[in-house]
Amino acid sequence: SLAISPLTDYVITGNDDGTIRLWNPDSGSTISLHGHTNTVTCLDVAVRGSTELLLSAGFDAHVGIWDVTKRKNSMPRLEHIFRAHEQEVLCLLSNPMNGTFCTGGNDKCIHVYSLGSATSTSFPRVAKLEGHAEPVTCLALDGNFLLSGGEDGVVCVWEMHSFMHLGSLSIHSAPV
Repeated sequence: SLAISPLTDYVITGNDDGTIRLWNPDSGSTISLHGHTNTVTCLDVAVRGSTELLLSAGFDAHVGIWDVTKRKNSMPRLEHIFRAHEQEVLCLLSNPMNGTFCTGGNDKCIHVYSLGSATSTSFPRVAKLEGHAEPVTCLALDGNFLLSGGEDGVVCVWEMHSFMHLGSLSIHSAPV
């Protein structure tokens, strides 16, 4: 997996060994982050107040929340890691419009978590979206609408204020 952090100017990669690397494209230097126990499949960046967060997820079914804010004499650190799904997480997406992030995976569901009301021990799940018959493989936002693609060849459309399933488009004969 690959992400680019617009605030810290890192290129960020997830690896099969569970590590995450933050690359400085100017110097070529790297910082390795350790927290996952299996392949890191997806990464995204979110902002909470003045803190830039790296969100990571993978085959260990966990989501990692990393503080990657550039500060003098401070390294990126793992803020929290928690089990987000019963099975592998395949996709993750930050929603800056409502301070949440979404995860999708092999359990055929999308979980929506709040970044804004996090405590030191948890990130509350605010919704569980069910509508796919196979694993959820990708997520995209269009304004207030979440689009999810799955191995069932279906694209589901969700409204993100009420978390309502607005419809499904069976437009592919293979996984999305």
